[in-house]
Amino acid sequence: MDNTRAKVKVGNKFSESFQFNVKQGYGLSTTLLHFSLHSVINKADQKGKLFLKSSPICAYADELVVVTMDVITLKQMYLEFEKQIRSFGLTVDVKKNLYQHHR
Repeated sequence: MDNTRAKVKVGNKFSESFQFNVKQGYGLSTTLLHFSLHSVINKADQKGKLFLKSSPICAYADELVVVTMDVITLKQMYLEFEKQIRSFGLTVDVKKNLYQHHR
């Protein structure tokens, strides 16, 4: 997350905007990633029909595990997650993606 801009809110007042960089391994990077992933999951499932009801999601650190009943739903979820993740300025490492299909 390079060249990130933020403001600090105390009560009802915001600070001036400031710029910072967050690198992997920084103390704040894990917290910001958790907030980002939480928002990604919530925004991706705004209608409440694609996920959660039939597709449990488990998140730990920077990993997401999704269980679906079919490959089509998995593909839809992946595309929506990727879209939301990119909106945060993050990227998906396609070399680390893995899926299993059982019949």
